Amino acid sequence: SCYTCVGKGSNLDHKCDSCNDGFYLAESTKSCYSKDTSLERYVFDNTQGKFVFCYSSCLFCSGVGDDTNHKCTKCKSGYFPLVDDSTKCYPTTAIIPGYFYDSTNYIFSRCYFSCKFCISYGDYNSHLCTTCNDLYYPLEDNTQNCYNSDILGYYFVSNIYRRCYTSC
Repeated sequence: SCYTCVGKGSNLDHKCDSCNDGFYLAESTKSCYSKDTSLERYVFDNTQGKFVFCYSSCLFCSGVGDDTNHKCTKCKSGYFPLVDDSTKCYPTTAIIPGYFYDSTNYIFSRCYFSCKFCISYGDYNSHLCTTCNDLYYPLEDNTQNCYNSDILGYYFVSNIYRRCYTSC
């Protein structure tokens, strides 16, 4: 694959200075590959005429990613995809609005819709929010449940739903 080299190469380090026709350098290496080669952590960029790094969370990718669009086709070890966008990969410690890490399924799953952040799957009776979504507010006696409209038995004041007085 080398046109010129700086020494005897190996499978891991080709030691190329330049590549033969139809072969291209991988960024930050001295190795040449054909552009249809599937390389871990790299993608071929036609514009630059070389293999460039995938986004840092990707093992394999479909293009050069960024913070908002990772473009992963497979997450690197220790990183996991969003349930509804497998091209984005995050470490288990990531705090992502609207998601929580589901260690049973090795994926970031969606919080209940009223939550900005949550501890697990929520439902109608138990939202499991740690922080309410924008324009949603907690119940004073169950801060894991968040609402944005009138709730029977509660009144809204100062960004919280307070329980109404109950008489005998």
